[in-house]
Amino acid sequence: MKLFLILFFLFEIVSAQDVDIKGILKDLRELESKKRGFSKIVVKYDPFFPKRKKIKTVSIKKRKILKLKAILNDKAFINGRWFSKGEKVGEYKIIKITPSFVELKKGKKRKILALVPSKRLLEIKDNKI
Repeated sequence: MKLFLILFFLFEIVSAQDVDIKGILKDLRELESKKRGFSKIVVKYDPFFPKRKKIKTVSIKKRKILKLKAILNDKAFINGRWFSKGEKVGEYKIIKITPSFVELKKGKKRKILALVPSKRLLEIKDNKI
């Protein structure tokens, strides 16, 4: 439809003036082919925003602190859970549980978690009258 209107107006202009119609049609075809070529342009960056530098990210492994809170018979209360001999606590394996400490092993490394006496949470007093 657009092409028909353009040709109609060109015909009116040409009839008013002495112009080469074949030359005008050739120019129109060239413009149309160039227009199609512009639709294939791909913008690789946004010219309105400056290029950002790439930032290297480094992951840091956070060590989990192991806290021994209690020992009851052959069980140890570490970081809020009860463990027994042979179980794994994080990357460490429990080798030995004694009344005062727990021994852990990771490969060739050994770690000892000692039971630290804490403040008394409950105290009973005798009230003599």
